[in-house]
Amino acid sequence: MLGAEELSKLPGIGEKTATRLSYFILKQSPDYARSLSEAIVAAKQKIVLCSQCYTFSDSELCRTCSNTERDRASICVVESTSDVMSIDQAGVHKGLYHVLHGALSPLDGIGPEELKIRELMTR
Repeated sequence: MLGAEELSKLPGIGEKTATRLSYFILKQSPDYARSLSEAIVAAKQKIVLCSQCYTFSDSELCRTCSNTERDRASICVVESTSDVMSIDQAGVHKGLYHVLHGALSPLDGIGPEELKIRELMTR
């Protein structure tokens, strides 16, 4: 199915789901497909890493880092940006975050140099 191969590269999307998504997109109007593709391109162009915690943001500092009411004495270190969202939605952490963008995995060639550990130590 056209497009299913690319969709199946997304995390959590297998061949069947990718095919279903492809059919769904193909059944929509050309305007929908254009809007979807423009939204993806715009996100890739506009979203950056927060200069302080390295989560995804649409500005230099994310909403969490720019929020003066957050506890600046507490930094929760997480593996991925999705962890920030999960913890924040649970309301269990009122401080700041630091996203490593991965986990140590020597067998996969991922050492401290590939992660945002140096930036954490600088903080």
